[in-house]
Amino acid sequence: IGLGNLQFNSDDCEQAITSFRTACEIDPRNAVALNNLAYLYGDCLNDSSQGLRYSQQAVEFQPNNSAFLDTLGSLLLKSGQYKESRESLLRSIRLQSTASNNLHMAQLLAEEGRDEEARSYLQRAGELSPNAREQNQINSLIESLD
Repeated sequence: IGLGNLQFNSDDCEQAITSFRTACEIDPRNAVALNNLAYLYGDCLNDSSQGLRYSQQAVEFQPNNSAFLDTLGSLLLKSGQYKESRESLLRSIRLQSTASNNLHMAQLLAEEGRDEEARSYLQRAGELSPNAREQNQINSLIESLD
């Protein structure tokens, strides 16, 4: 898992996916590897349907993990399942409010044309120490709402 994270942080999605797949083959109940693999399928390969499969398994193993619910919510959003995305993201935020889950909620609200609510979540996301990638997404979404 550590190698996969290092590869992802070095923008080597292909190798990171291979590493997380291997981790899942070794331990099919490794929820962290499943979640990270799900995220990479959605983010790097733009394959939300395959990502959803892994994400749902991770959430099944750890149903109260805020990060896993955030991944699931973001993949549901990408696949156009807005109602399910909202449920997962709200649950994630209730468990632990982060820059990531607030950003994803803002993206969902923007998709629905609920710009003022989206701005509120973007403001919260910006206050929760976003990483550089999240900050770029926050800035882009703010610009698109103006």
